[in-house]
Amino acid sequence: NDSAIRIVDRFDIENIDFFISDTNPTFFSNFLVNDMVNFMKFACNQNELESFEKIYYKLGENFGKKILDSIKSEFDGNVFSTLESLPNLETKFLIKANQLKKDFDKLVGLHPTHALEFIENELGYKRVILEHAKKGYSVVSLNQKMSILRSVASNCQNINDFILRLSYLERIMKKSDRKRDKVTLSTIHSSKGLEFDKVI
Repeated sequence: NDSAIRIVDRFDIENIDFFISDTNPTFFSNFLVNDMVNFMKFACNQNELESFEKIYYKLGENFGKKILDSIKSEFDGNVFSTLESLPNLETKFLIKANQLKKDFDKLVGLHPTHALEFIENELGYKRVILEHAKKGYSVVSLNQKMSILRSVASNCQNINDFILRLSYLERIMKKSDRKRDKVTLSTIHSSKGLEFDKVI
C-alpha cells in the first residue's frame, strides 16, 4: 500500500521499530518512480547511457529513434559529447542538445523536492503523466506517487541521497519481520481476524 511509504520513512527517521504485513510494495517498481530515479541518476552522471536510454522518449525534447541509435553506436563515454559530435546533426537538434545539457547540469544541483518539480515541469514529464492517463492510468494515483516522492525527498540533502533513500526504504520494507513490541502496519483487509492491544 503506497500510503505506508510516508509512515515507514518517518518511523525510520524516529527510530521506531515496525512490522509491515505487505512485504512486497509495488510503489518502488512503478514506472513513474523508476523514471524519477533514472532522471536523477543521469543528472548525477551524464556518462550513464543506460539511464539516458530509459528516459529518452520521456524528455520534452525528443530527438527520434535514429539519433538514439547513433548515440548508442558512437558512444564516447559521455551522452552529450557523443550527441554533439554526431555527423550531419541538424542545427535545431544541436540547439536542443545544448539546452538539455544545461537543464541536467541545473538538475543535479537542486534539492530533491525542487528536482522532482523541475523534471515534471521543465523537462516535460507532466506530458508523460497525461499520456498514461489516456491509456487508462489514474492521474490521481500518479499524482499521489509524486506526492509521496516529494515527502521522502523533503528529508534528503541532495538527489543522490534521495536515490539511496528510496532504495533503502524498499529494502527495509521487504525485510520487515514480526516481533513483539513492534508497531504493526497493516491495511484493514490484511488485519481482518487479528487482535491487537492498541489500534490507531
